[in-house]
Amino acid sequence: MSDTTVTDSAAVEQATNTRAAQILTLALAHGCAEKAPGWIKANKSVQDVQGEILSGLQASARPMPPAGAAVEVTVDAADKRPKGLVLGTIMRSLAKARGDVSAAARFASDIFKDPLASKYLALAASTGSAGGFLIPETLSADFIELLTPQTAVRSLNPTLAPLPNGSLSMSGIAGGATASYIGEQQNMPKTEVTMRQVKLTAKKLAALVPISNDLIRYASVAADTIVRDDMLRAVAQAEDSAFIRANGTSYTPKGLLNWCVAANKFNANATINLANVTDDLKKLKGLLEDGNVRMLRPAWILNPRSKRYLEFVRDANGNFAFREEINAGKLLGYPFRATTLVPKNLGGGSDESEIYFADFADVVIGDVPMMVLEVSSEASYDDGTGTLRSAFGRDETVVKVIVEHDLAMRHVESVAVMQVVKWS
Repeated sequence: MSDTTVTDSAAVEQATNTRAAQILTLALAHGCAEKAPGWIKANKSVQDVQGEILSGLQASARPMPPAGAAVEVTVDAADKRPKGLVLGTIMRSLAKARGDVSAAARFASDIFKDPLASKYLALAASTGSAGGFLIPETLSADFIELLTPQTAVRSLNPTLAPLPNGSLSMSGIAGGATASYIGEQQNMPKTEVTMRQVKLTAKKLAALVPISNDLIRYASVAADTIVRDDMLRAVAQAEDSAFIRANGTSYTPKGLLNWCVAANKFNANATINLANVTDDLKKLKGLLEDGNVRMLRPAWILNPRSKRYLEFVRDANGNFAFREEINAGKLLGYPFRATTLVPKNLGGGSDESEIYFADFADVVIGDVPMMVLEVSSEASYDDGTGTLRSAFGRDETVVKVIVEHDLAMRHVESVAVMQVVKWS
């Protein structure tokens, strides 16, 4: 037997023993030691075991203290608080504890009186932490759901897919089979379906959320709401901007603009009047229909300036041409979202904008089902204007939120973009 084989065998044995020890520690810490032998025998990973414990968390009334501590907590299975407030408490608890997850669990229980947040933190503490806290899938799902009303792309009902291992491959049809009429005793022409593959690969988005230490000190639902909303705003803006216009390089997802093929892009008519605007909108819609797009969940994304033009443009009789539809949130019968993340200063800083039309049934967002929080009271951060701010000097604690996702089009024909839009 070679030295390499001996080394590999020893490494496998050590990894197996470490896994068993971690599973046993988890089970003992959370009052389910009787399940540990079964988990170990079934070759479950530590993450799988942690997931099983988390899945029954809200229904369990059993205390789940951090290892070595005695924090008495109970959980109301019918916790009806608005989504995201548990996450807000977790952020404040971690900030107050300066990233110490065990101490954060005690803060959540004793100071903020939130047993559910305490139990999530206790579970993380028992598996060890290196300055970060992995948000459980249940809370992460709540957070993603809350992003929907804040973002244009997610709110238009795209197809959502989990990326549990950081990637997902989907097959699509690049070319279809054909059929033709033939005469008697003639050979049938060859025909076949060609396939292509679309792959989503998790892209990491990190958002810095500074929290006033005064806010951290107070136990109130209002404080949790402020912290939650700040985190949502930070993630939503960066995510939506990438989903609409990012080029897919520099570790970003590829947005709708760059999934759109050249044949589905055109410039708006330079002469702005109702007839030309109507023709341009009709052309944008026609690009999808002529491409045999299914039109299951078609919708528009545009800048608020373009929306205002449509809201106030009049026909020859002085009637508002689109106002009734715009007030109902629709354009040509399809929903729209107006966002400043579609710029109005394109074209070298001039007044050009864009309008997007896509079948969002073919827009696929892949989400990694976990998110990470990290905390620092000494970090510096950019305040959004290019100025660095010191968290220590401003009596703040900075929380870094890490989420991972990607966007892909199942069929590139399902998105069209009108460019050089100067409606105002």
